[in-house]
Amino acid sequence: FSSSFTSVHFVKKTSETSQSPQPSSATKETASDSIQNISAVVEDLDALAVLAQHSLSEPKISSEKSFFKHKCQLCTKVFGSDSALQTHLRSHTGERMTDLNECIICHRILSCQSALRMHYRTHTGERPYQCKLCSRAFTTKGNLKTHQVVHHTNCDLCGKSFACQSALNIHYRSHTKERPFICTTCNRGFSTKGNLKQHITGVCRKK
Repeated sequence: FSSSFTSVHFVKKTSETSQSPQPSSATKETASDSIQNISAVVEDLDALAVLAQHSLSEPKISSEKSFFKHKCQLCTKVFGSDSALQTHLRSHTGERMTDLNECIICHRILSCQSALRMHYRTHTGERPYQCKLCSRAFTTKGNLKTHQVVHHTNCDLCGKSFACQSALNIHYRSHTKERPFICTTCNRGFSTKGNLKQHITGVCRKK
């Protein structure tokens, strides 16, 4: 009885073993793909770990407070400098970004290259436009003209400019032929007191 039972039990176990499902080729491929995916994830994690370690080792450039200092109040974008913020603000006002020119010394943004060149003169001290009447110099031709209008006067007959009103009055005598300064010795007239004195000490004294 025991040998018969053992035979039956052995046959049953063999049958169960033979009936267990075998892994299909699709299952094998899925397992292979999973292993490859896991390997890729591990490589990505390794790369991220190296990047994180590198970032931690670098000194912080600015604090959170200074980072948010240059923040656009219209769209909440944050910029690293005030000049970058000013450039960005022009995108809201519709100004042409291609026309922007930034001074490398003070980071002021000018509208065009010519304006930038004139601005640089405030740093270099260059004054190419000089007044011929008082020798003062200016960075722009417009400033020179303004100076001449405010501080100098022009003759309305010939357009010649003068440093002061008294000089203009003397000049007018060249047009009117007025000679208000008379020599008491020879009765010659002169347009200025200086010319009269020069005449008296020179010509009339020799007579």
